[in-house]
Amino acid sequence: MSTFSIRLKELRKQRGITLEKMAKDLGTTKATLSRYENSIRDPKTEITNTFSKYFDVSVDYLVGNTDDPNTKILTKEELPIEWIRAGIESMTVFKGLNVSDLTLQDLRDILEAIDKVKKRHT
Repeated sequence: MSTFSIRLKELRKQRGITLEKMAKDLGTTKATLSRYENSIRDPKTEITNTFSKYFDVSVDYLVGNTDDPNTKILTKEELPIEWIRAGIESMTVFKGLNVSDLTLQDLRDILEAIDKVKKRHT
């Protein structure tokens, strides 16, 4: 079974919601929901978003990217640039760069370089 199907079923049961009620609330059928819960059918992104809103948990939790239902894994495009800057500043040495002089573009270039290195090593 997928993490998604396990978590979907767990959330529904923890909240005392029947398949019938959830189907009615979401405008779908009990059979469709059962297929999701039993890993017979994989949800499309918009369906995953619907379940996320319905249970008030993050999509990342539903799909198994995190074990915290309220934590959202941010992409580099979503990260506030100051968090990135703070992360770099917390390093004792970052290739001799004076982090306070870095521009937004410099930080983006650093992230892009990191991504390229990661891709080469995976």
